[in-house]
Amino acid sequence: MKYLSNSFIYLILLSFFVVTACEHEEKRTSESYLEYERHLQIPQWAHEDWYAEDWTSKKKGMDLVQDFYKADIFRDQVTDENGMPVLIVGPNFYHLSGYDKRRVVHVLDVVYGLTASKTNGSFYLQDWHSEKIIGSFDRHGLRLH
Repeated sequence: MKYLSNSFIYLILLSFFVVTACEHEEKRTSESYLEYERHLQIPQWAHEDWYAEDWTSKKKGMDLVQDFYKADIFRDQVTDENGMPVLIVGPNFYHLSGYDKRRVVHVLDVVYGLTASKTNGSFYLQDWHSEKIIGSFDRHGLRLH
């Protein structure tokens, strides 16, 4: 009899933990702590009110860009065989949020005036390791592949 009552108590406790764990799992998977993955990249940030001058007013633009290089967000700037500017990004570029990726590339563009210098000015972003083109930036913003 004592064995039966202990088994019954264990069964009740087990069912309580299973129900609690299921409820917790449901909450955890339904809450997004990162950006909403179904948004397109450029319209995703349309509601954000940010300008490069927000950063360049606090620190010189060239100093900001140098800090991005020191942080290994950017590695180098080159031109491809067609004369197109290419920004080689470092491993820490990938640690930034989508919005911060857009902001650091936009600051670089404002400092160097790459997209303002031509009617259809743009440049590519290339991965430092694989050497593959991972995106582009033009007057409409950052597009990552």
